[in-house]
Amino acid sequence: MALEAISGSPAAYVPAPGTQHNSATAPTPTATDAGIKKQAQESIKLQLATKVQDATQVKKAATVEDRVKEATQALNDFMKHYGIKLQFDIDDKQTIVKVLNQQTGDVIRQIPSEEAIRISKALDTLQGLIIQKKV
Repeated sequence: MALEAISGSPAAYVPAPGTQHNSATAPTPTATDAGIKKQAQESIKLQLATKVQDATQVKKAATVEDRVKEATQALNDFMKHYGIKLQFDIDDKQTIVKVLNQQTGDVIRQIPSEEAIRISKALDTLQGLIIQKKV
């Protein structure tokens, strides 16, 4: 196989003496092929980046929940000596913290209070009625 430059143009493929060149078996890459390859690589990179980002978000969400559980457990272990237990609940996308008597299970303190939760729900209902009447 020999390479030679023809009148200042880039080197062209010249088959070695005694061999035949078959263009079907040795396609020459073109700019279009390179462009398609580059687009495919970019697409794959984007898909991988999206999957990594999604996995990271799921992991962070699980990590936040795990952190809350671990912190609650640590506080409960500490407060066990005082007969107090903490409980976290989620009600209507609102976090409710309860401080309980460990022996009886009675609520010592709740944040937000039951009254505040009822007022919040009543305001949501009232707001819904106002919006329905305007439309």
